[in-house]
Order: sequence, then C-alpha cells, then structure tokens
Amino acid sequence: FGEPKVLELEWIERTIFLIVGFYQQLINASDLKGENRESSTSLNVNRHTLASKNFVSTLFKLIKFSPRVSRVVIKLLRTIVPVLESSFLNACVQSLNGNEENSVEFEQAMLNFLGKTLSNLNEDSELDPKSYIQKDAYSNWCLGSELVGFFRCILSTKWKNSLQNLFQSSIVEENEDKSNVFAVLSILGGHLEVARVGGRVQSIDYSGKTVEGTVLEMNPYSYARTITIYTELDTVKLNQHSRNLTP
Repeated sequence: FGEPKVLELEWIERTIFLIVGFYQQLINASDLKGENRESSTSLNVNRHTLASKNFVSTLFKLIKFSPRVSRVVIKLLRTIVPVLESSFLNACVQSLNGNEENSVEFEQAMLNFLGKTLSNLNEDSELDPKSYIQKDAYSNWCLGSELVGFFRCILSTKWKNSLQNLFQSSIVEENEDKSNVFAVLSILGGHLEVARVGGRVQSIDYSGKTVEGTVLEMNPYSYARTITIYTELDTVKLNQHSRNLTP
C-alpha cells in the first residue's frame, strides 16, 4: 500500500471489512457440510473459497489487519477450517513466508499468533506504523478471545487429535518463551472473557429479568454508558458500566 494518507487508510480498511463481511454472509448462507447439495449458491461458494489457495492465504494476511477485520476473518476460519485438509492449510501458510525451511504448520502458526496476542507481543503489521491494529491490552485481549473461540470450535472436529498433540508438546517443551503455554492454558479454560463487539453478554434488569445477547455496538475507550446488544427478540441498550453486565 505504500504510505497512504489517513483517509485512504480508512477507505481501505472499510472496503476490506465490507468484502470479508460479504464472504461471511455467503458462507453462512451456504451449507459447507454438504447437507444441501441441491443449492447452487452452496456449490458456488464452496468451489470459490475452499478450493482457492489465494483466498485462504489472503485471510491469513488479513487476520492482523484491523480489530474488526480480524474478528470477521477468524469467524470465517471457524467455519471453513473444519472442512479443509491440513496439507492445504499448511501450503497456504507456507505461501505467506515463502521459506520452506522456516515454515510452520497451520495449527502451530495459529497457536503462535494467539500466544503473542495474549502476551501483548504482537508488534508486526502490514501497515505499520500507521496500523489499524490497536496494540493496547484491551484490543489484544478481544482478539485473543476470538482466537480462543476459534480453537475451542475446531477442537470438536477432525482437528482434535492434532491439536491435543500440539498442546501437549507446547506445555512440556523447554522454551524461555512461555507465550504458547499461556495460549494453551487459555484455550483449555483459563481465559476470561470481556465485553466486546461480537461477544456474548448478559445483564439483569431492575425487574430481575436476565437479558442475554450479542454485542453489536460499544466503545470501551469512551465514557458512553450504553452498549447495544442483539437478543432473539430485539435490539437492547444496556448500561456498559453496570455491575450486572457480565460476558
């Protein structure tokens, strides 16, 4: 991208967010498990995304682009990784670093990313130093939450044995950098959620009724007192600083 101006960066980020969001809607509308093979939409989406090394490699590049782009990309990976082969994903990861000798397997690369994110060591960026990646603790923790959710999701798929072996080796391995140990322990239950866009929260109103939903809008960097969530019935605004609000 060279060194674009701030407005150009905003346009680039917004455009990429809309594109990956469009793909997420397409894939969510399709049936990746093949239960609806009569759907032409499903067949076209599967053919274009799952068989495209360029598409998946691009997702890996965008995973560090901006907080909201990262969030959508990780959700896309949660959907498509369970139906992809490890050899295909490893080839996509290898195509990014271009060095076969230093290449790592897909699950190892993702665990490394999670470990660095939760340890606040993620300092590289495609747009550095004018990156849209916010490097404060809150943003890294939100990204870490998405990655933890990603691993927990694919643990229930064919990746289970491979991930279990990776987790075991990461814990027993003698290494001064303990970020991957931190990542494994977080996946296995040691991660604490925070209220964040895309996350689930619940609150108890004055009548004692529990309200639960997905966060659509909030700004943790301001003194705004409202947070917007989407429930099964409606869109609800809650007090962002209420003690009754829990992730």
